Amino acid sequence: MAECDGDLPVYRKIEVQKYARENKKLWLTYKDGVYDMTKFAKNHPGGADKLHMASGGPIEPWWQQYPFHKEKNIISILAEYKVGTLHPDDVMDEKDLPDFSDL
Repeated sequence: MAECDGDLPVYRKIEVQKYARENKKLWLTYKDGVYDMTKFAKNHPGGADKLHMASGGPIEPWWQQYPFHKEKNIISILAEYKVGTLHPDDVMDEKDLPDFSDL
């Protein structure tokens, strides 16, 4: 783990992946944040299995398919589960996301 960013630790993406796998936790990233969605998974309206597909990695590619997730109320739910900050070198660039707008 890298230095702290304010009150939250800074993680590299490999650390997020490793922690999720080794501890059987639903850790994922969104933009520059690291989130532990383990407790939320059972309440996910689309089912826990959908959320588990993103475990250890970025949620953005999934949210490209389901853009309603980008609503303020959903972002505020996500914020409640923030456990760290993703290292700036590991933040996904939006230009690399798939475009599902034509589907």
